[in-house]
Amino acid sequence: MRFLQLTIYFLYYFNLPIILRYNFFQKKIKLISWGEDPYNLSQRFGKSIALFPEEWHRIAYGGLSDAELEERRKIREEKQRELDMETIKHSIISGETPLELGEAPVVLKKGEKIIFNLPGIELQEYRKERIRGTYGGVSFRVMKGVYLRTGSFGAGESKEELKAVDIGNLIMTNKKIVFMGSRKSASINLAKIIGIEAYENALVIHAENRKKPVILSGLDKLKLEMSVEDRAYEIPLTGIFLKELIEGVIRELPS
Repeated sequence: MRFLQLTIYFLYYFNLPIILRYNFFQKKIKLISWGEDPYNLSQRFGKSIALFPEEWHRIAYGGLSDAELEERRKIREEKQRELDMETIKHSIISGETPLELGEAPVVLKKGEKIIFNLPGIELQEYRKERIRGTYGGVSFRVMKGVYLRTGSFGAGESKEELKAVDIGNLIMTNKKIVFMGSRKSASINLAKIIGIEAYENALVIHAENRKKPVILSGLDKLKLEMSVEDRAYEIPLTGIFLKELIEGVIRELPS
């Protein structure tokens, strides 16, 4: 009986000659063929899509299939997530919701407030590594225990390698960025920043008063748990995310 009802719905709503087939095992109805297709059913579902009777019932009255409803739900959620991410960033940048993972070991001046405090961040620097010289060429046995080596000797050379020199807290206020480790520290005035390179797990900051950039890595070890209203998110920390925060605070600096 339900099969006949669905057939009538389609003939009345679409005014199309159609052939439906019911699969008793799957409990689904398959649309086998039709004539004209002014409602783009073939584009939406293909030529032999099988749907539950309830889905065909909704479609007959202008509704959507389960798959279409799920796709729209995902699109709504993605749009909502994008809006929430902008809300979270604005809240952090404005100082309303400081991103503090532990107490920040920094002295704040008058009017200064914490934007974020991230522990376990690596400070990296380029260090020269010396390569030991080696002989080249061929060796010949002159007498027992004595060899003559021909060719040249490559003198020791040096090359720069990026190495972690300390681990500590990366702190940002509305006026500066500070790295504080057990052996090294660095402070950058936000107004002096001229460029930021962002990577998945690292951040490279260039400043006017520094000959070398400040290189920070290990960002991907941290994850942030943030929420907007009743929607909770786990946000992986990346250099790209931090760059957006830093640039947002810089834009708020008085000119």
